[in-house]
Formats: sequence, C-alpha cells, structure tokens
Amino acid sequence: ESENLELWRGEVYLRTEDLDLAWLLQNRFPGHYNLEHAKISMEIWSHWNRGRLSTLQGSMYSEDLHFRSQNVKEAPELALDYFGGKFRWTREQYGWLLDIADPVIRHEKAVWPTKSIGIAIRQISGKGPLHFYLGADLFSIDGLFKALAVHPPDHPFMKDLFAAQAQGEVLNPSLHLKMQRPVEWEFNAILEKLQTTASGTVPEVEGLRVTVAASHDSGSLKVAGSNASVYVKSLFREPMLLDQVTGELRWKKQPNGEWLIASDNLVAQTEHIQTTTSFRYSLPPQGKGHLDLLTDFQEGHVEHASIYYPAFIMPPAVVKWLDRSLTKGFITSGRFVLQGPLESFPYENNNDGFYEVLFDIQDAEIAYKEEWPPLKNVKARVRFHGNHLNIDVSEGTIYDNRVGQASMQMQLKPASAIQLQGDITGSLAGPVRLLKETPLKSRFAPLMGALDMQGQGDLSVDMQIPLAKHHAAAFNGDLLLKDATINAKDVDLSLQGVNGVLHMTDSGVSAKKLKARLLGSPLSMSIKPLKSGATQVKADVNLSAASLKRVIADAPVSGTALWSIDVEVPSLAKMRRSGLSLHTRSDLKGMRVDLPLSLGKSHQQKKLLDLVWELSETAPAFKLGYGDLKMDMKHRQGRWSGAVKAKELSGKLMIPDAKQQQIRVDLERLNLVFSLDDKAAPIDNKGRRPHDIRPFYLTSDSLLLNGRPFGTLSMKTRHTRAGHEMTRLKVNSQNDNLVASGNWNYHKGSSTTDVSISLVAAEIGETLKSLDLSNQLEEAQGSVDADLNWQGTPADYAVSRLNGALLLDTREGRFSEAQPGLARILGFLNIGALKRRLQLDFSDVTKKGFSFDEMRGRFVLKQGVVSTKNELVIKAPAADIHVSGDLDLGTRQVNQRIRVIPDIHGVLPLAGVAAGGPAVGAALLVAGVVAGKQIDQIAEINYQVKGSWDKPDVVRVSRRKMSGKSQRQKLVQPFVDTDSGSSKRESWRSESRGKSENPIGKKSHDPTVDLF
Repeated sequence: ESENLELWRGEVYLRTEDLDLAWLLQNRFPGHYNLEHAKISMEIWSHWNRGRLSTLQGSMYSEDLHFRSQNVKEAPELALDYFGGKFRWTREQYGWLLDIADPVIRHEKAVWPTKSIGIAIRQISGKGPLHFYLGADLFSIDGLFKALAVHPPDHPFMKDLFAAQAQGEVLNPSLHLKMQRPVEWEFNAILEKLQTTASGTVPEVEGLRVTVAASHDSGSLKVAGSNASVYVKSLFREPMLLDQVTGELRWKKQPNGEWLIASDNLVAQTEHIQTTTSFRYSLPPQGKGHLDLLTDFQEGHVEHASIYYPAFIMPPAVVKWLDRSLTKGFITSGRFVLQGPLESFPYENNNDGFYEVLFDIQDAEIAYKEEWPPLKNVKARVRFHGNHLNIDVSEGTIYDNRVGQASMQMQLKPASAIQLQGDITGSLAGPVRLLKETPLKSRFAPLMGALDMQGQGDLSVDMQIPLAKHHAAAFNGDLLLKDATINAKDVDLSLQGVNGVLHMTDSGVSAKKLKARLLGSPLSMSIKPLKSGATQVKADVNLSAASLKRVIADAPVSGTALWSIDVEVPSLAKMRRSGLSLHTRSDLKGMRVDLPLSLGKSHQQKKLLDLVWELSETAPAFKLGYGDLKMDMKHRQGRWSGAVKAKELSGKLMIPDAKQQQIRVDLERLNLVFSLDDKAAPIDNKGRRPHDIRPFYLTSDSLLLNGRPFGTLSMKTRHTRAGHEMTRLKVNSQNDNLVASGNWNYHKGSSTTDVSISLVAAEIGETLKSLDLSNQLEEAQGSVDADLNWQGTPADYAVSRLNGALLLDTREGRFSEAQPGLARILGFLNIGALKRRLQLDFSDVTKKGFSFDEMRGRFVLKQGVVSTKNELVIKAPAADIHVSGDLDLGTRQVNQRIRVIPDIHGVLPLAGVAAGGPAVGAALLVAGVVAGKQIDQIAEINYQVKGSWDKPDVVRVSRRKMSGKSQRQKLVQPFVDTDSGSSKRESWRSESRGKSENPIGKKSHDPTVDLF
C-alpha cells in the first residue's frame, strides 16, 4: 500500500537555499513566457492527501527573476530585483489558489506598495479553458503595466495606454483571464493619482482618480478628481487645470467589430470656465472614426480662451488673430459641437462633417487688427463653424461711439482677410478718427485732416481688413451727417447744419446734394474723387453782406451775391508737396462794394472776384483777381510776399508771419481818387480795434491824387499802448511838400482818430484840385496846417465827421471863373479892371477871375462844418474880402456872409474923367488922396451866401442889415486915421468939403449907386 501514492497522506517540511527555480518550473508557465533564471530560498510546510498536495505554506524569497519570451523576440522582459513573502497555496476542486501576504517586490530599486496578492487558476466544472485570476490590495501603476506588458490585452486603446508611461497607484486591482484563443479578460481597479504622458489617444493627465471596469470587448472609466490637469498635446498648447472633474466613459465592441466609446455627462470646472460634455465615438475596424460630441460651457473668461483653442489643428494665422483679438470679456454660455471624423477636422468641405463652437460674450473687447481701434463693451455671439469664423455684435462701442449691429467673418483655412460690416452712431469724432488714424488714412486722412467735423452722424461700413501681406484691403462706407458742423481748418470756413450722406470707397469720398449753411446762408454741396487721387468739393451759395461780415467784421459790402466754391484736397502722397487748393468765384452781382479807388461797385454791376489759394505745407500761395486788381502771393521764409497790381496801383507786398512785425508795401505807383461827395457809413464800435491792424510801412515812387501827380509817398505806423500811431507820412513833389502824423486810439469801447498835417505848396490851387476841395484857386503859393480828428477808425473818415482847426496862408493867386462859387460872387465887382488900366496892367485881359495878393484864415471844423468869424481875409488889388460863416463839407451847403471892400480911392479919378472931364477927375484924385481908405469903406458891399456850394444863392444886403447903421451916416462920419496929424487934416478937409458946393453941380448922392 505504501507504493500506492493515492493512499499517501501527511505533512512535509522543506527548506531550500538557492534552489534553481528556473529548472524547477521549466515549461510550467502559460503562454510563450518562461522563467529564464532565478534562485529561490524558502521554508515551507506542505500537506498531502491521497498522494496529492493539498496545501502549501511558508515563506520564500527570490532574487533576480527574469521572465522572457522563448518565441517572440520583440516581447518585453519582466525582471524583478527581489520577490519574497509569506504564502499559502491551496488546492481547489477545479484549480488552485495562492495567497501572498506582506510580499516584498522590488523592481529597479523601487519597492511595490503591495500588502497582499491573490492568484488563482480554475477550470469551471473541470471542463473548458482555464481561468486565471489575479488580485491585490495595491499596486503601483507602473509595475502593473509592466506586468501586463508580458501578455497585453488586445485593444487599440491599450497600446496607447502602455506607451503613456502611466504613474500612480492601483487600488484593489483584479484581473481575470480566460485562457483560450482569443483570450477573454476582465480588469477592475481604481487608479489613484493617475499620471500619464501624452501618447496617441491618451492625453497627458495628472491628479485624476479613475475607476476602471474593463473587459476584452467593453468597459467603463469613472473619472473624478480635484486639482487635476489634462493636456491633449495634439490639440492644445498647454494643460487644462481642472478644479473639479467627474464623469463616466464607456466603450463596447460591436458585433461588426466596431468600437463604440461614449460619455453622457462629463463635467469639468476650471478657474476660467465650466463645461459639461457628452459624446459618442465610433471606430470601425477600417476607415475613419466618427465623433459626435456636444460640450456646453458657461461662466468663462475671454482672456483665458486661448487655453481652450484646439490650436494645433487650426491655421496659425487664425490662432494668432484670436490670441490678439479676444482679450477681455465674460462668456455667459456656449457650446461645442463636433460631428464627423477627427482626421477631416475642421471640415473645410462641409460634406465631411459639422463643427461649431458657439458662445455669447459680454463686456468684451475685440482688438481685431493692429492700427485699428478695438471694439469695447461688446455683447456678441462668436461662432466657429466649418471653416469659418463669425462674430455677430449686438452692442458695443468704438472710440466713444455706440456700435449697433455689426459682424465679422473670416475663413479659417487658409486664413482669409476679415470681412467687417457694422453701424456706428453718435459723435462724428469717432468716424473721423477711424478715417484719420487707421490704415484708411492713406485715402481719407487728407480730407479728414483738412476738416474739423462736429456733431452727430451714423457710419455704415463694409470693409475688408487684411491679415496677411497677400490680402487686399477694401472699404465701402456711408456717413450720414445730422445737422453737423464742418470747419475747413486752413481757410477758416465753417459749414453749419450739414445734412446728407458721404459715400466713401477705396476711390475716395463722394456726395450729392449735401445741404448746409455757410455763414448763415443755405448751400448745396457735392463731393467727388478725382483720377489723380485728390478729392474735389464744390458748392454754390448765395452769401449776404451780413454773412460775410460774420467772417470779416468790417467788410465794406451790402446786398447778396452768388458764390461758387471749389476745394481740392490732394492725396496723401501729394499732400506735403501741393496741399489743399481753394478756388472761389463770384461776379458779385447784387452786392455793393464800398471800397476806394476802382475797387468799389454798385449792386447791379458785375465784377468778377476769383481767388485761388494753394495751401501747401512747404510753399503755400494764392492768386486773387478782383476786377482789375491782381495779387500773386507766395509764402517763404516766414512771410507772404508777391506782386499786387490794379488800375490805381502796382508794386510789391510783404506780410510777415510774426504779427509784431511790419507789413511792407512798396508801390511803383499809387493813384488815389476821392471826393467830398463820399457818404459816411455808420460807425461800428464793435469792429476792428487799433491792434487788429498790423503796423505797416508804405512807399510809392509815384503818387497821384485824382489823376494828378503828387510826387512820392512814404508812410510808417506802429502800435502804441493806447492804439495805432502813424509816426510819419511824407509826400514830396516839385509842387508840394506834405508831412503828417496821427493816432488811432481806442478807449472804453470806441475809437477816435486824429491827424496833424502840414502842407507847403508852390501852387496850392493844384493841390486843392487834387484833393477835390476846390477847382477855383490858381497860381497861389502858401501853406496849410491842420489838426483834425473824427470819431471812429481811420476807415471811418468822412468830411461830415471832421473836427479840428485849419490855418491857411497863401499869396499871389486868383480865383478862377471856370467853376461857380466864390469867384462868381467876386465877379459882381468889375472895378478891378479900372485899377489895372491906370497901372497899365492888362494881364487880366487874358486871365479871367479874381486875383489876390494874399489870403489868410483860420477855420474851425466841427462834424464836417467849417466855421470862421471874419478870420478869412483875402487882400486883392481890386478889393479886400472878409468871409465869415459856415460851410458844411459833407452836404456842401453854404451859409456865409461876405464883406467886400473895393479899392475906391484908387479908381475915382479915372471915373471922374470919364464922367465930368479932367477937372472933375483931378478933384476926385485930390479927394481920394485926402480920404484914403475911408472912401473904400464907404463903398463896402455885403453879400449873404446860402445854399449849395456849386449853385449858391447870393443876395446883396444893405449895410444897415449888416451893422445897424445907415450908409448915409457912414458917409458923413468924420474920417478917422490912426495918425493924429493925418486925423486933423482929414477932419479939416471934411469940414471944408462940407461947406462948399458940389463941384460938378449935381445933387449929392450915394456914390456906390453909380459904382455898382
């Protein structure tokens, strides 16, 4: 019976040292692996029953264990530095069970954390394939995967998982292998502190807790974690840091061999956003996989959106644009939808699949391109779909303007230019800045820079913004002006109430029938681009005098005229060379111009005004034509200079930029024409002030007054504290020498002007003719000194405003009969001829008029009225004349009394010869010698002169009316002489004459009756 092993029963104790375990277990391992070499030391107790081992327990350790495949050279090797522990092996009905307690497993100097291991091999009911079971309390993930690598599961995901170099701990792992072909398996474990590197479909993860329930044809992963990270390097540029993540991932192999992977509720929360994802991914045995994914997200921050862009499957230009453009804001909600094969993403051909990222943002900022203003305070919907990006803006601001509806579109791959459409409302400052400060400035900056636009407006734009050098830019916009104000900076013009649409394209700016007001007058304006790249602005406007005076306060005009304005703004390339050009034309019909010389005109006259102004930055210039006035001025070296020419003048003009410097006028000729008939315009105390007029220095080589040569002229002015001073005015000619000075002062809101004049003339009559004061005086030399003043500016001069005093001193002249006036009055006296005949002087036969030897007088002027009180005395061979009264220079009205004292004592003898013969003549000669001037006074004649200067009413009045005494009383009054002896003689002769009879035997009578 002892030889029958089945009857054996008992216990065996065994102890070994360095037993060759490889030899002992040779060909006893399943599969193609075998134990290549290992030494084992152990102490065991075994229990045998019926000749078979039923239990085995004890302790053992082994070093340097190597498992290697005998048939597959590429198969990985499993090597353990050390393996030991307590064990218990128990035979079961259809297999066995091995429990290892407190094992010590060391691999590559690292000790596994495992505390218990269970291994079992069973055969169900003693039939069919063997089943291998492995379980433990804890494994390192690294060790587990190295163990699994000996016989890896046949699963495509597992290949990537093995390459991912997983780290962490495996809690309660259990493995079940059904040892058949193909092998069926089940694996369950909890992966704690999971950490992987990216490999294929396996992302780089850290800090996740994953519960695995997997088999050869299905499985699930339950993911949970906090402070974890996921990094899909094939999509994203940096890891996603997850504050919380939960969800379940399931997979199953379909009967047709297709793998189906799905998740219904994968929730992730980061610092920046919250997401909820569900997906379904099918992977056929051959061909492309298909993904159907939906991710909802909310409460995100736009500035961190770049973390979540799948940058490595997006065009670099688009990624760069997104990084730069979407920098601020809050994502209220959104979704990510992907349907199709991953290999065809982002589905440039929509037939391949559907892809959409859609989210709403608010309080965002979109900096869509450098050199362009960002959209701020944006409320918009952002949509990536297929191969396109759309941003639909419902609210926002650009500069300080409100953005209404706006949209941006671009193609993603290859990246296209940005298509931008939108409406901007509010202040015109925003649209103007958009046209001046962005790349649009190359086309619109010249026009916008020349204009200052204020007010409200709406800008609608449709533009293409390039992202790459090969992209073309395009712009199309309409700017609706609403009662806007447009100021032309360089020409000081302002348009008010501008209404209409400016249409802007790459070709330039155009407009039709813009309505506006210029200086209060309505106008219609058009704008069009020119082929040269310039912009032309044309307008027609009826401007009234009141409108012009809003720009030029003292413009001497009245009425209304039609003006044509043509402004040309060059392109940016030509702006610095040529500058803005202004062309203004008007025939001035309907407008009166009150200017001296030939510059004035009536309402009905036409006189063309043509101004061309070139406003270049380097060499501005203008040309002015007005009637026969021509000016050609250029700006160089800090001053305007050029030629000026008109009917009355020609020469050069120089105007420095520095206002404190003098204006210089150098004329070759100056012809001044004026008349006392010039009417005085009302004084405007709100007009120019003394310092508004620049100091100037004026010279003229030839001065003409009313067409008569007057020599040379020089005049110089300067500013003073009180006003504007004419320091010197000189006129020199062969006939005249005039020196003058004056002041224009301003005090308490009103102006006054005073002038001092000193004139010395060889022929003062010619001077008076030139000054249009009198045509009656000839051949007189003398001087005039005057101190004159008037209320108002120098331009307010009018004879009706003159005040002051005038001294006249002339000699050896005569009053002409060519014109009526004083000469006509003196023409009533024909006695002058008598004296000259006696002296044998017959010059007056050929010279008509009244000659005088001396004329002196002092006049007082008040408001243009000349007054004198017997202070104008004309001494002539024929008579002495005394003038008193008033002469209104403005109205040319006369109210004077003229006292004429003939030279009777010199002409009576000749009258006696003619009347009574030589005896009577001799008697009268004796009487004239005796009586002297008293006889002349007896013959005194008085006139009252009233009315117009040209046609006065001259009435002879009696001396009684003049003095209150009768002529008869004057005749009998004793002659009085200042010389006492003479007085006695005259008295004596008077007495003698009174006692004698009339020598000619006639009744005594008034001698003046015969003389006149």
